[in-house]
Amino acid sequence: MISPYSFDFSKDGRQIIELFETGDQCIWEIEDGQALRPRAIRSRRPWRDYDYWMLPPSTVPFSPDGRWGLTFDYTRAALVWRLGRQGRPVRRFDRFSEDGVALALLTDNAVVLQNFDGATFVGSIEGRGRSLGPSLGARAEMTVSRDGSLLALSTGARIGAWELSSGAARLPETKIRLTGSAFAFTDDGRRLVGVGTDGALHTWEITPSAANTYHSVPLRAGEFSRVWVAPGARHLVGWADGTLTIYRIDVSSAAVHADVLPTVFFDHDITARASFSRDGARVVLGSTNTSWLIELAGPRIEAILTDELYRGDVWAIDPSGRLLSTHNKLSLWTH
Repeated sequence: MISPYSFDFSKDGRQIIELFETGDQCIWEIEDGQALRPRAIRSRRPWRDYDYWMLPPSTVPFSPDGRWGLTFDYTRAALVWRLGRQGRPVRRFDRFSEDGVALALLTDNAVVLQNFDGATFVGSIEGRGRSLGPSLGARAEMTVSRDGSLLALSTGARIGAWELSSGAARLPETKIRLTGSAFAFTDDGRRLVGVGTDGALHTWEITPSAANTYHSVPLRAGEFSRVWVAPGARHLVGWADGTLTIYRIDVSSAAVHADVLPTVFFDHDITARASFSRDGARVVLGSTNTSWLIELAGPRIEAILTDELYRGDVWAIDPSGRLLSTHNKLSLWTH
């Protein structure tokens, strides 16, 4: 059985969309907390199974506006699909087909690919523009601003930010030790926020002249075991010494407010990756047998999902708190 490559709620929250490696889609209607009346949309592209040793990224989120999905064919080329419509791929990008794609993301109008050496490629989905993008010279985590105009890269030892359309530097390459992929733009794209291995919150103002104002605020003594910055950089989730701490971030005044959840709920180590809602208001964290749906503004635990409900470490969350996961079988949870 071929599992969905990507899946999510539609932007209006009325449907569930599954995109398969073949380019096929399945559209589910949501009614009274159930996924009903599946509608198959068949791809018109011939399908061949992967027969090479270097697989593409395991999953790529849909574009923020819900129009585009991304898969890869057997040659490692990236294929952009119009969600909810039948047909062949809208665009095909094969820039790194020989090297393999390590990371990929979609904006509302562009696809960003990165190979295993850290080179990036930016391609326009509906236009003709395509170019080699900025690079830090090594494989780097990627994030884009909410409007899709800015790209930030971090190797863990260096960070930088650029305009996607022009490639102009908005934050020149900066040496700083960050923890994993714990960095994100604020909602307005005016600041870039990252968490250092020193346990501090680092922020840079992103200006057209690249004359960036820098702030650093200590959060704790020592490094986080795992830490994530929510989309929009309004909240930070840190795990260290068996304690989960939710930080509410106010970067306008370089102030950080911390709220601590009771540790009784977290008697297992956090092992699964974090899955955030698109608005950055909720997160799902998990261990091997248990997952927690957390509303960050409270903060409060909205649900504890046990082994019987747990399907994997990738979840989709809509603004109302409904949860969606899939591993050969669609699982919709609502409250």
